[in-house]
Amino acid sequence: MRLRPMPAVLAALTLVLLPCSPANAAPEPPRDKLIRTVPCYRTGCDGKDPVATGCTANAWTVQHGGVPVRARAFGGYVELRYGPGELVNDLMRGRARTCQVNWARFVARGQGAGYVVWVERESRIDGDEPDWRLTRYSGGDFGTGVSYSDEVYAPDERARACVAPSGRGGTARPAGAICTALV
Repeated sequence: MRLRPMPAVLAALTLVLLPCSPANAAPEPPRDKLIRTVPCYRTGCDGKDPVATGCTANAWTVQHGGVPVRARAFGGYVELRYGPGELVNDLMRGRARTCQVNWARFVARGQGAGYVVWVERESRIDGDEPDWRLTRYSGGDFGTGVSYSDEVYAPDERARACVAPSGRGGTARPAGAICTALV
């Protein structure tokens, strides 16, 4: 006696087993693509998390005269970071560069959760007086000893990175703040 498989059973097995076979599995995206979520452009980057926007990819510590823009602070250091972004084809903008942002990074000795970290951008709008745009990020360091600020679009403006113990000051620069040079 010869057994004939039932079509419904074969169809069910095909639906269950087919997606699991390696030949039909979707290729895994490259690791750096997993980090990037929504790119930002120009001032649309202001106040956003540089990791969430992908602006930390290919980032570096800003240098001035060949020296990193960094200041000793509270047993660690604060530094000014720059994310150049990348050229992309955008449906609305054509060929555009993402990011071009600065942010502050504070590397503490131990954990830095007791600090406020921010970046300041000097913009001259309608005159000679600087118009300071200030964004702050006061999140913890999740046990790594590293905290960072939100980003600001500043490809052509001077910027600096700052840190202060948390709980000092309101909207003005907190008492006891330590900042890098304005570059």
